[in-house]
Amino acid sequence: MLSETRPSKVGKWTEPALRVLRERYLMREGGEVVETPEEMCWRVAGSIAAGEARYGRSQAAVREIASAFYDIMVDGYFLPNSPTLMNAGKGNGLQYSACYVLPVGDSMEEIFDSVKAAAIIHKSGGGCISGDTRVWTTFCGLEPIEVLVNRATADGRPGAQHGAGVAFDVSDLNINTASMDPKTGQTGLRHVTHVWRFEVPAASQVLVETRDGTRVQTSAWHPFMVVRPEGLVEVRADDLAAGDIILAPDRPDGYWPHTTRQRSGSLVIDESIGWLVGFTLGDGSFGYVPALRQYRLRWFSGEPDVLDKVRAVLAGCGINVSMQQDRRGLLSVATLTQRFVLDMLEACGLQKVGAKDERVRVPEVIAKSPLPVVRAFVAGLLDSDGYVAPDGSPSYATASREMAEDLAGLMSLLGYQPSLTVKPPHRRGKRPIHNVQLCTLPQVDDLRGDIEAYVASEHKRVRLTSASRKQTALRLPFRAWRDRLRGLGMIGSSRHGAGPCHAELSRWSCNQNRRCRRDDLLAIADTVASRDAGLGRLLRRAATRGLEIAAVRRAPAPKAFYDLSVEGWNTYAAGTHGMAFVHNTGFAFSRLRPKDDIVASTGG
Repeated sequence: MLSETRPSKVGKWTEPALRVLRERYLMREGGEVVETPEEMCWRVAGSIAAGEARYGRSQAAVREIASAFYDIMVDGYFLPNSPTLMNAGKGNGLQYSACYVLPVGDSMEEIFDSVKAAAIIHKSGGGCISGDTRVWTTFCGLEPIEVLVNRATADGRPGAQHGAGVAFDVSDLNINTASMDPKTGQTGLRHVTHVWRFEVPAASQVLVETRDGTRVQTSAWHPFMVVRPEGLVEVRADDLAAGDIILAPDRPDGYWPHTTRQRSGSLVIDESIGWLVGFTLGDGSFGYVPALRQYRLRWFSGEPDVLDKVRAVLAGCGINVSMQQDRRGLLSVATLTQRFVLDMLEACGLQKVGAKDERVRVPEVIAKSPLPVVRAFVAGLLDSDGYVAPDGSPSYATASREMAEDLAGLMSLLGYQPSLTVKPPHRRGKRPIHNVQLCTLPQVDDLRGDIEAYVASEHKRVRLTSASRKQTALRLPFRAWRDRLRGLGMIGSSRHGAGPCHAELSRWSCNQNRRCRRDDLLAIADTVASRDAGLGRLLRRAATRGLEIAAVRRAPAPKAFYDLSVEGWNTYAAGTHGMAFVHNTGFAFSRLRPKDDIVASTGG
C-alpha cells in the first residue's frame, strides 16, 4: 500500500482542511474514506513523478522526485489543482487539467472561432472520423484509424475523459503522420500526441463526399480547411457547400520518413522484392503440395517478360527456376524453397496459404518502406491485375474491398488523385470487383516517371503515357476572387489594357458554371506567385491537389468515431476511396498557450 512506502513526514492539517479533504478529495470505497491526507499526497506525487521515467530517469530518481514533491505538499508550500488531487494515481482515465486556454485573436472572426472551439470542447469533446477511415502513420503504416487507435493503446495505457471522448497520450510512441500546414497548405510530417475514442450520436454523423469519390464520415461540427481568396479557412462539415475546395496530400518526396529497408524473415524488402510482393498479391498463389508435404509459391502471367522478371528476382535470392506452360498455354513460375515461401507469405501480410482474394491488403512493410520500394510495389500490382487503357489511364482490379481502399489511400499519399468504383458480380462471378483508377490522365506521365523503372510488362509500359489534359474543372466563383486578384494587378482595365493571364481569366470569368480549368489556374498561380508567393502556392495546390465537395448528407449508418491530436498543424490525411486533409476536432493540446506567452491585450 502507499502508506507502507511513502516518506515518514506527516502534515499539519487544520480541522476545516481535514473536513474538505474527507468530503471531496480522499479516496473512498463503499462510501467510506480509505485514504489519509499523507496517502493522498504520496499518491499524487508518485503519479506526477512517474512521467520522468518516460525520459530515461531511473526508478531511484523517480522516487527521489516523488519524495521531494511529497515534502512540499505536506509542508503546505504547494498543492496542485483539484483535478490532480482527485484523479492522479487512481487510474480512472480522468484529466489533471482544470483549465483550457484557447488563443483569441483580435478580429471578430477569430473571436468567434475561439468561441466555437470552446463550445465544441464542452458540447462534444470532438468526434472526428469513423473507424473505417484510412490514415497513414509511421506506427502501423496504412490502416483504418480504429486499428491504429487499438494498436496504440493495446498496452492498457489509461485514457482521460474529455466530454464525449477519451484521449490517450501516445507521445512516447513517436507516431508521425502526414499533416498539412493550415496556413499554407504545405504537406509535411507531424507528431501525433494523442489518439481518441468518441461516441457521436447518429443524428450528428454526416458523410462528406468529393467529386472524385473521396469520402469522410465525420461529425457535423468537424472542421475542414477550405480554399478561399483569403487563404485556407475552417468550415464545419455541415456548413460545407457543393463546390468548396479542400486539399489532398502533396507528393511525399520532401517529407517521407522511411529510409531504411524493412525485413521479412530473411528477406530484405528492396525494390525487387517490393515489386514481387505487389505482383504476388495479384497473380501469385500460395499453396500446399500434399505429395511433397511442402508449401509452394506459384506465379501466373500471360506475358513472358513479366515472369522473366520473377525469375530474375528469385535468382537474386539464390533460387533458380524455369518457366512452365500448361495445356491451356498459361505460363507460370514456381518455387518450393520453404524459407522463401514463408518469408514471402509474411511480407505479403497473409496469415496462411490458400485463397487470398478477400484477404489481401497493402502490407505494413510496404507502407513503412522507402519511397522507391513503395513505387516498385505499385508497379508490381500494375504488372499483375493492373490494366493500362489505350488512352494511358492505369487501373487495378481486385476482389478485396480492403485492398482497394488501401491502394486508393496509398495513391493519394503518393500525390495522385485516385478514384474507386465497384462492379457487381458478372456471369459466374460471386464477388463484386473493386476497380481503382490510380491517377487522372494529366498525372499519368508523373506516375510513369515514378514506376517506369520497375514495370516489367513492355506492353503496359509503352501504353503508360498521356498527353491529355482532361480533368475536372474546379468550381471557383470568379466574383469571390476578383477583388483579391485586382489588388495584385491581375485584372486589366480600359485605361491600362489587358492584364496578365487575360485569356485564362477571361475563360474563368465567363464560365457559366462558375468553374476554372485547372490548367488555367496553374498559369494564373505562376503569375500570382511573383506578386504574392503564398497565394501563388495555394492556387497551385488547388489546381493540382484540389478536391471539390460534391455533397454533404446524413451518414447512412452510424459508426464508432476516432481522432488524432497532431502537434502544431492539427491536421492529418484521412478518407475512404482516397484521402483528403481533415482538421482534428479533439482537444488540441497544441492550442494551449506556451509558457511565458504574452497576452497582447494586457501585456501580461
